[in-house]
Amino acid sequence: MRRLLRIPPPPALRPAVAYGLAVALPVACTFALLAAPGVLRARFVPMLPAVLLAAWLGGAGPGVVATLLSALGVNLSVMGPATGWAPGGRELAATPAFLMVATLLVLACAAIRTGYAERAARERAVRESEARFRTLVETIPQLVFTLAPDGRPDFHSPQFEAYTGLDNEAILAAGWAAQFHPDDRARARADWEAGFAAGRAVSGEYRLRGRDGGHRWFLVSAVPLRDAGGRVVKWFGTFTDIEAQKEVERRKSEAIAARDVFLSVASHELKTPVTAALLQAQQALRSLDRDPADARRARGQLAAAAASVERLGRLVEALLDVSRLATGRAALERRRYDLSDAVRQAAARLAEAAARVGSALELDVEPGLACEGDRLRIEQVLTNLASNALKYGAGRPITIGLRREGGRAVLRVRDRGIGIPPADLERIFGRFERAHEARHYGGLGLGLWIAREIVEGSGGTICAESAPGEGATFTVSLPLAPPAAQAAAAPGGAGVSPAAPAPPRAP
Repeated sequence: MRRLLRIPPPPALRPAVAYGLAVALPVACTFALLAAPGVLRARFVPMLPAVLLAAWLGGAGPGVVATLLSALGVNLSVMGPATGWAPGGRELAATPAFLMVATLLVLACAAIRTGYAERAARERAVRESEARFRTLVETIPQLVFTLAPDGRPDFHSPQFEAYTGLDNEAILAAGWAAQFHPDDRARARADWEAGFAAGRAVSGEYRLRGRDGGHRWFLVSAVPLRDAGGRVVKWFGTFTDIEAQKEVERRKSEAIAARDVFLSVASHELKTPVTAALLQAQQALRSLDRDPADARRARGQLAAAAASVERLGRLVEALLDVSRLATGRAALERRRYDLSDAVRQAAARLAEAAARVGSALELDVEPGLACEGDRLRIEQVLTNLASNALKYGAGRPITIGLRREGGRAVLRVRDRGIGIPPADLERIFGRFERAHEARHYGGLGLGLWIAREIVEGSGGTICAESAPGEGATFTVSLPLAPPAAQAAAAPGGAGVSPAAPAPPRAP
């Protein structure tokens, strides 16, 4: 309803100005009455506007002062001379009546002023509260929103709009359901409808679509704001980004799963040589008990037991390598060495293993290639790659090549076996990762991870190329030593590290 009369708010005057006006207004009215005697028979009536104005502009104090001065001025300056300083009953009754009416007007003006002041204070407090709320909303990282009592969205913070790429009107028109991941919409709707119906706090974890079309995990929470009667008048809530937390949880789950798989594989791999060595040692003892002179059979059985223990040692050494590499305790030496010679010697040590599985080793090594690094560790890389090639090569030839390409030495190990699916070519370099199931092929899934750590620690790169049924080629690229080192690494050069045999390594 439109107001017919709107009283403007009173001004906020300084006390000195307000009291000055309270004095000036009655005095001005008194002089006006003296200038026009006989204009008004009711002498106090012209003083009422002065009292009202003084009370409205200054409050109760200036209003009282204006009332007293008005009564005094009229009595001394107007009524006194007009009645010959002998006022009658009518004049004497006019003064108390004026004082009573003026006092009521002053009190009314003071009450109105107080109401205006209280309303102004409330409005100022509301504005300050809204300013603080908006500052808080724009500062915190959460996406803030408010809901109507029935759960309809009615406000979203700038962060919400920045994340979704939609302005507040578009979000309100589309609703939240369109922003949630399709797999989360039904669950979110059920959770929130139950919370709104019960009038309790609502919380849940859902994926929210961003302006780029991707989804991130958010913890969504809302609490009700109630009035004095307990009725919900507003819902306040936040979206808190928990994508990093979800990623940590996912990695933990993957790590736990990988650990369980590794423990299963490791227990099988470690148990097999131990069981074999124990059985072979027991058979050797029984052979010696039956025929002490038959040492040949016992010797063969003990040799098999020793081979099983040696395999166990390689597995344990692989686990130790994982620990050293993961903790940074596996320091790589930085010495000049003849890479060509290291490849030839490592291949020679693999000849017996290749003969056992029926695979021929084909060498194509360019001589005189020198590198700087840890020769034994690089030989371990070649041993790991060649052992994998023998394992998965199906008894077919294995090719080991070394060539200079630009300023780098490129080592390739190729088999012609079962191959690796393209999707797994990067994954197999992970720790405890395997290209094929453990029940078909042994090993801990550590050889390629160890090889990658050593190669990258030597400033090189390692990669694989393969296709199922067509074999696999593993390529290692290492930086060549400077020209001076190449000369020193030539046959008879003083800078070449001795061709010490590398310790056996696990594939």
